[in-house]
Amino acid sequence: MNAEWISGPGAKVLESHDLGGFRSEGSSESEESYLMRRADGSLDHVIAYQLELRWADKPRCYLILVCARKGAAGSTISFQRSGSQTLSSGVPGIVKIFGKSPSKVEDFWHFSPYKPPDKYAKEVSDKGFWEPGST
Repeated sequence: MNAEWISGPGAKVLESHDLGGFRSEGSSESEESYLMRRADGSLDHVIAYQLELRWADKPRCYLILVCARKGAAGSTISFQRSGSQTLSSGVPGIVKIFGKSPSKVEDFWHFSPYKPPDKYAKEVSDKGFWEPGST
C-alpha cells in the first residue's frame, strides 16, 4: 500500500500489520492496519480493507480506508476491526429489470481499541491521532 495515497503527500508507514482475510472462488477480502506519520508530523492510524468481487458481470475491486476514532480532533483512542458478520441473500434475477441487484451482501464490523506500539504510546497520549480538518 502506498503511504502517500493513504495519508497524503510526504506520509510514511511506521508500522503495518496484516489483519487477515479470506479467498473464495468468486471473491476475496484482505485487511491491514497502518500506523502512519503524516507530512505535518502527526500520527495517523488507518485500516485498509480491500474487497475483490470476481463473480460479477464486471469484476470489481473496492478499497475502503477507515479511521475510527473516539472524540474530537487529537483523540488518543483509535479502533480497529476485531470481528465481523457477513450476511448474504438473493432474490430472483428478474429484479434486474427494475434496476435492483439479485444479490445482497451486508458486512457488520465489530471494533476494539487499537493499542499503538509502545514506542509511540507517549506521543499518542500527548498529541493524539490526526483527524480530518485538524491541520
